[in-house]
Amino acid sequence: MDRKEFLVMTLKGAAAAGALYCLGCNNKSPNPVDTSGSVNFTLDLSDSANAALKTDGGYVYNSGVIVINEAGVIRAFSQRCPHQGYTVEYSKSEGIIYCPAHGSTFNAVNGSLTGGPATTGLTEFNVKVDGTKITITNK
Repeated sequence: MDRKEFLVMTLKGAAAAGALYCLGCNNKSPNPVDTSGSVNFTLDLSDSANAALKTDGGYVYNSGVIVINEAGVIRAFSQRCPHQGYTVEYSKSEGIIYCPAHGSTFNAVNGSLTGGPATTGLTEFNVKVDGTKITITNK
């Protein structure tokens, strides 16, 4: 085997190893916002950034919290999946919150766990609606 053949084989081997490694990779990243401390913020429904909350199934993310209008009731949960901290998402059509990284599912009404690998539900926050203002705080 000459030097050129050796280099080609080495590069192919490295490329194959990299490809195998990436098969196990997940493009989702852990949620950088930790909501284990104090949560206290207000959303204004007259602000276009929060307009989605005016309709059933609408949602917004703010300060590590997913705020959802589920069946006309505003609810708020941590965006952080309790399994490994990845960002959860909301599916209006299924009425669930889910973790796209590992498949955990949560009830969109109360944040309870409906499917693992997570072993606990989402942290739920207090929601107070006063006119066009929605205040989210720790329970």
